[in-house]
Amino acid sequence: DIGAYYFDQNQTEVGNTLVPHSRLMLYQNYPNPFNPNTTIQYSIPKDSKVELKIYNIKGELVKTIVNERKSIGYHKVIWEGKNNNNRAVCSGIYFYRLKVDDKVIDTKKCLLLK
Repeated sequence: DIGAYYFDQNQTEVGNTLVPHSRLMLYQNYPNPFNPNTTIQYSIPKDSKVELKIYNIKGELVKTIVNERKSIGYHKVIWEGKNNNNRAVCSGIYFYRLKVDDKVIDTKKCLLLK
């Protein structure tokens, strides 16, 4: 492995618009560890109902980031380290879970350090 990267630049026509191929994927947040906020990216291959939620180490819901229909492609959201009541959460390990059309796709871990 020489450290080369390959990017699939194929495109699909949607209506009259060309869009890059998308895979169903949840990416690792960055920065990680983070303070005060972190970016979470995901991609979906078709228009879908998307849920992206943050949970604490006990499995309790902390924050709903996305809960709506989204269009095909790549999406980026920022979590500001706050709960659903807009209060800052404590330092610690959190999990973010992506559901697409009511199916869990992936869960990843992030670390908030204050």
